Amino acid sequence: MLDSSRPDMSRSAGAPSPLELVMSRWNHSKNNYNAHFIRTGRWYDLFRGWSTGTFQAFRNNVSLPLLFSTVWTDVARKMNISFGVWPYVSMFGYGPEDAQAARKNELLVSAQMRDAGLITKAADMFLLGDLYGTAIYRTGWLHETKRLRRREAEYAPMSGTRGERIVTENRVTFDGPQWDVIDILDFFPQPGVREIKDMDWVIHRYYLDLDKIDQMSKPKEEGGPGEFDRTAFLELKNKSLLREVEREFNTRTNLIRSPFVETETKKMERYAKPVEILEMWGTVPSEMSPDGFITERVISIANRQVCLRNTPNPFWHGEKPFGSYSPLRDPHFFHGIGKVESVEKLQYTMNRIANQKLDALDIFLDPVFAYNRQAGVDTRNLYMRSGKLVGVNGNPAESIMPIIPNLSQIQNAYQEVEFLHRMMQHGTGISDGLQTEQSSGDTTAREFLARQESVSVRLLLESRFAEEMWIEPLADSFVSLNKQFLETPKEIRILGTNALIDPISGVPLQPESVPIDLADLNHNYDVRARGATQTIGKAARQQNMVLLLNAVQANPFAMQMVNWTAFFRDMFATFEMGNIDELLQPSPQQQAAMMSLQQGALPGSPAQGGMGMPNPGMGGGTVDLMSLLPQGGEAQTGAIEGTLSGY
Repeated sequence: MLDSSRPDMSRSAGAPSPLELVMSRWNHSKNNYNAHFIRTGRWYDLFRGWSTGTFQAFRNNVSLPLLFSTVWTDVARKMNISFGVWPYVSMFGYGPEDAQAARKNELLVSAQMRDAGLITKAADMFLLGDLYGTAIYRTGWLHETKRLRRREAEYAPMSGTRGERIVTENRVTFDGPQWDVIDILDFFPQPGVREIKDMDWVIHRYYLDLDKIDQMSKPKEEGGPGEFDRTAFLELKNKSLLREVEREFNTRTNLIRSPFVETETKKMERYAKPVEILEMWGTVPSEMSPDGFITERVISIANRQVCLRNTPNPFWHGEKPFGSYSPLRDPHFFHGIGKVESVEKLQYTMNRIANQKLDALDIFLDPVFAYNRQAGVDTRNLYMRSGKLVGVNGNPAESIMPIIPNLSQIQNAYQEVEFLHRMMQHGTGISDGLQTEQSSGDTTAREFLARQESVSVRLLLESRFAEEMWIEPLADSFVSLNKQFLETPKEIRILGTNALIDPISGVPLQPESVPIDLADLNHNYDVRARGATQTIGKAARQQNMVLLLNAVQANPFAMQMVNWTAFFRDMFATFEMGNIDELLQPSPQQQAAMMSLQQGALPGSPAQGGMGMPNPGMGGGTVDLMSLLPQGGEAQTGAIEGTLSGY
């Protein structure tokens, strides 16, 4: 939780104030990265196909969507690689006794990531990485409470008749870890450092409405969160907006959907009262720390005039709540290399060639005429249409002559565009269909798969970068936030037909929801993303599965060792069969366990399969289709009293 006390502005003699410190660091970072910020606007316009500047009305001005297609093809493939499996991450304990607790955290974190909008935000992360070379995100704990209505049944005490009433109550709509993608123009890292974890400080800029700050500054004694200092808010309320802040707010261009306030939309609102927040996370000089040793702090500056917050880092993990991802890393700088940057000039060249070709076709379809002014030709009759006749007195060749353009080389434009497109594919590593060269008629299936795998190596590397740089750290951050804020015991429920019998091991499961307590949260686990470990091509994986089946069937000893139920479930899932439970008949052990559960017996225990953990003697596997237990009609990720912490 954030400290609700008034920000301590005390400092030693000669030490800078928190306001001076943040503004000095912000100006230093802004000036250092200003050139990169300017380039990002140009890359965004090129990606969207927007033209900047003026152009002549009679000239063509089109943009070929080749770069747009390349970027979204890359995003789609990476999303399929990294998030085409469930759970999204796997957790491993240090010993066999930690397996059950690791499994609980694995399912809990994956469900929380889904509740936090992982899929849509992950697509933004991949898109921003391709556009600008670097994508940035922020984590925190979000607690939302709304006053909502619900219908409740009631019965008359005497007659027993049933009725209804409307109940209005405060309900928790979200309580759990949250993360958001940050606009690259709003993140100012420490210059000269490549990794966020190695930076002494970073600054995040966002915009809040004045009324929102009023609510956030109310102390806890009055029912508020107490995130900002109340006295500082009253000081801010009496100050006017700086012209520089207002000018940047009104002219700023959002490059993505902002997780806080879209400034262009807020600018048009009549009663909007936006406030710029510059929030620094990192270390401060020891003389600026009130106690002398807690130098890891968070300082929030409003409109570059008032310090709303100066408190220690509220997170127990002690790290800055930010992370980044670069598909192609630069060995010297924080901002990496995006797909757009590497092929920017190729796209401009293709657009120019396409427009020149269209201009030449316009001249051919609507030719230019040269006429003799002394011949008395009415130029209004020179505008062409099908079947039009232009009459002149005398020889037409002596009065008017069409200018026929030389279009013999116009076909070369197609070849040049095709050549530049191939160069774009080499530069980005993305080509439609993963085919970089023509296949001969006698190419075998294995040769094609080998070529496909070689083309996929670079894409797998970039996907692995994503997992190492932000997917796995994001899961680690969720685990740390759960240790600090999640109220226990927490329950999760296994949905679907797998709620009774583990489909892999055949061990019966407890029908009740499985609790997670502090003993499960306080362990440390090794988090591994699962996406990049899967084969990129489904066709290749299907063929390998068939080859493996044939190889196992040829060995009688291997046939006795394989858990065929688990094998065929995985095989049918690989072939995208949706009705696996209908295709596979339950084994005699599973049928007996189902009958025992229906008769009220619970042969399984949590240690044997209560969380879907396989029996060590029956093979391994995992249970999918997990979700959080709905509480109060809403999907929840916790139930604690409080508010947004460090967010």
